Amino acid sequence: MQFLSDTQRMVLSRAVCASFFFFHVAVAAYTARVQEMAMRGFALRNFQQVHAYFEQHIPLLSSFTEKKEALSLFAQYLELHDAHERAAHCYRDAALYALGTERVQFLLEATRNAMAADAREYARETLAEVEHIGVQVLNKKQHATFLVYHVWLALHAASTAAHLHEQLERLEEYGTQGVFNVFETVLLFTRWWITQDEKVAQRLTERYPQSFEALSVIGAVEIAPSVFWHLMPRAYGEAVESMGKSETVVLQDAKLRPVPEVVAAHRTRRAHVAADGTAARSAMSSSHNLGVSILEGGVSVPDEVGAGDEKPRGYQLGFFRAKENAQRLMDDLERRGFGFQLHTVRRADAVYYQVFVPEDDSGFVGHRLKDAGYETFPLF
Repeated sequence: MQFLSDTQRMVLSRAVCASFFFFHVAVAAYTARVQEMAMRGFALRNFQQVHAYFEQHIPLLSSFTEKKEALSLFAQYLELHDAHERAAHCYRDAALYALGTERVQFLLEATRNAMAADAREYARETLAEVEHIGVQVLNKKQHATFLVYHVWLALHAASTAAHLHEQLERLEEYGTQGVFNVFETVLLFTRWWITQDEKVAQRLTERYPQSFEALSVIGAVEIAPSVFWHLMPRAYGEAVESMGKSETVVLQDAKLRPVPEVVAAHRTRRAHVAADGTAARSAMSSSHNLGVSILEGGVSVPDEVGAGDEKPRGYQLGFFRAKENAQRLMDDLERRGFGFQLHTVRRADAVYYQVFVPEDDSGFVGHRLKDAGYETFPLF
C-alpha cells in the first residue's frame, strides 16, 4: 500500500506549501471488495452520506487486509474534508491490521492528523505507541518524521523560555543532519515563524527562494490560517488569554511574537458566494470526484488543520495583512450566503485581518464551506 510522502504530509497549508500534498494511491493497491465499496460510497451526494456509508460498511468486512485498506482509504477521504480527528482514529485502527514499517506509517499518519485536529494528547499517545514498537523497526524517513513530530508537540506544550529554546535548538540541529534534508524548508519556516530570526529567514530565502515557505517570509504569498495557528506555541496564547491580557510579548528572551489580540467582530452578514482568486479552492468539490481521484491517483489535495468530534464555534477562512484582500473574501462569502465576521488581530509587526465564519446549529457549516472550495480552519 502506498502512502503520502513525509514532505507531503507536513503541517503546512495550501498557500505555504501546497506542493507537499499529493495523493498517489493506485487502484491495484486495493482488493476488489474495497474498490467496490469505494466506488459506491464516493458516488453518494455529500460528505455526510459518504461518512455514514463507510462507518456502516467497514465493520462488515471480514478480512484484516480489507479492513486495513478500507480504514486507510476512509481516513484519506476524511482528511480531504478536514475531519482530521476521525481520520487519526481510522489510521490508528488500520495500524492494528498492519505489521512492521507499514504499521509505523499508519501510526505516524494518525499522529499528524491528531496534531492537525489539535488533539494533542491523542497525538502524544499515538507517537508513544511508535516509540514502544522500537526505533529499530522504523526506516530512516520514519525515524526523522517521528523526531520532527515529537518536537512539534513539545513546542505546542512549551511553558517556559528554556523549554522553547530547547526545542528550537533541536530543530536547528536536525537541519544539519542529512536525514532531515526533506524537512529543511519546513524546519526553517517553523523556527522563523516562532522567533522572527532574520538569519533564519535569510537562509530560507537564499537557499530555497522559490519555496512556498520562502515566499511567505517575504510576503509574496499570504500565510494561510492553518500555518499561523498550528505553528504558534499555543500554551502562551492560552496563558495570556486566561489573564485577560492583550498585545503581551511573552518569553522575550526567545524573541517570540506578541500573543495576538482579537478585537471584537466588526460585522456579521449573510449572503451568497462566488469564486475569485482571493479564496483558496480545493482541487475538486464533489465527494464522488474526490473519492475517484484518491483511487486513480493524480489529484493534488493539500492537508488542512481540521475539525474533530467537538463542534467548533466557527472557521477562520483568511488571515490577511491587506484589508482589501479580506474585503474581497468577505464579498465572496456574501454573494454565496455565508455569515461572517471580521476580526482585527494586532501584532508587534503589523495589523492583520481575520475572516471568521461562525458555525450554526446544524454543525455542517465547515463542510458547506469545504464543498464551496474554501480552505477552513476550525476554532473551538
